Amino acid sequence: MNILFIIPRYPNEENGFANPFFKEQAESVSEHHSVIVVSAELNKNCFSIRPKYQLREVCSERLSVYQLSICKSFPVYNSFNHAQVALKFIGKILQSKKIDVIHCQNAFIAGYIGYLANKKYGIPYLITQHSYFSLDNDKLLQKQFSPVFRSKIHEFIIRKSFKRAARLIAVGELLKVEMESVFNRAVDVIPNVIDVERFNIPRNNNRSNIKIGFVGNLLYNKGLDVLFHALKQQKNQEYTLEIVGKGEEKESLQKLADELGISDRITFRGYIDPIDLPKFYSSLDVFVLPSRRETFGVVVIEALAAGIPVITNSCGGPEYIINEDVGVLYDYCDSNSLHEKLDLFFSKPQSFNHEQIKQYAKENYSNIAFNRKITKIYNELLENN
Repeated sequence: MNILFIIPRYPNEENGFANPFFKEQAESVSEHHSVIVVSAELNKNCFSIRPKYQLREVCSERLSVYQLSICKSFPVYNSFNHAQVALKFIGKILQSKKIDVIHCQNAFIAGYIGYLANKKYGIPYLITQHSYFSLDNDKLLQKQFSPVFRSKIHEFIIRKSFKRAARLIAVGELLKVEMESVFNRAVDVIPNVIDVERFNIPRNNNRSNIKIGFVGNLLYNKGLDVLFHALKQQKNQEYTLEIVGKGEEKESLQKLADELGISDRITFRGYIDPIDLPKFYSSLDVFVLPSRRETFGVVVIEALAAGIPVITNSCGGPEYIINEDVGVLYDYCDSNSLHEKLDLFFSKPQSFNHEQIKQYAKENYSNIAFNRKITKIYNELLENN
């Protein structure tokens, strides 16, 4: 089957490998189908009245990637210009390649490009949505949805894209509920995928202290302040915390660590190449994701694939991944509750079976599991088209 992926951004060394789940899905599907990826990223550093873009082409044995860097245009016209430039490029692809299904990642802007391609060429398209539309964390977690759109044009594009799509997919259970409530469409759930075998390397934990790990952007919603306050309460246990990632909260977090008297136990490692992540995970005793908000939590399944137990909270995504065999949930944004769960883990660090954790990740989030679900939907689209 020939699948065209339309995504808003393809992770590479220039953008810090942002949104790796787009790439992971495309690469996973390419193991069973012929895949072409069109990345339609808006270049805000370039302005042009006429349609203008730069093209970067990366082809491998399994898939072809065309990265479009599209110059921004006038504000009201900008989104439509963005989509039309990508559509014209897709038309060139269709001159030499038959496409069976278009798979869009997020309604904006990829879903709208899929909508235009469907109108012009009749190819069925589906949308996998990765992010919430409601901004209020507390209301969202209580399933009180209040979607926020950047503008009327933004809302028009998203609703139009969802309405015409042959299928809608959410990467998480709560996102599914929000989408069904806001857009009045049935939604499937297919979790994100990772190459679990890449993380299946020998563990490296020859030390006496407990090593805690975190991977993610250093932003308020990642909740590292909650983790710091929980660690402040650890009186007797020897531990270290290694933080991988960068972001706007780094300085304030360093200051907080100093104020709490725990800075000597925390290392900010900054950005590390994705190729080195498996080695980092394998060095941990436990992974903590203290987020205030997650749609899914790819880093959770990366840690599990490495056989590392996860401590996290019910913030919209991870609670649907974690069970008692692979990790622990603490009360939402409660540093006292997190302290209690950490304390319990510190007292019995060997209570989790690392091979069992790996097997759980393999059964639920591997390429095999993902392709079984997505290929079923592709086939249904072709049967009904």
